[in-house]
Amino acid sequence: MTKEEVKARFEMIDDLGRNIKYEKAEIRRLQLELKRAGVKYCPSCGRTKDDTEFGANRSRPDGLAGYCKECRAGKKALTKGAVSW
Repeated sequence: MTKEEVKARFEMIDDLGRNIKYEKAEIRRLQLELKRAGVKYCPSCGRTKDDTEFGANRSRPDGLAGYCKECRAGKKALTKGAVSW
């Protein structure tokens, strides 16, 4: 690689890092707006649901579980049925 190629690659990587930081900040901003509106996104089912459809989790910043109650129940049933002694 030439010096110019290395420099161009470094600049591209630096731009990607800035974009990732921006994306994370944007995601966090949107999550806070959703919280103010009383809704939350469930990454398991991919839907935005009312806060009441999420269980409590005091260790998380928003105080709610990461997945909705319906998805957690489904995962729990799958895990329970998958274990055989």
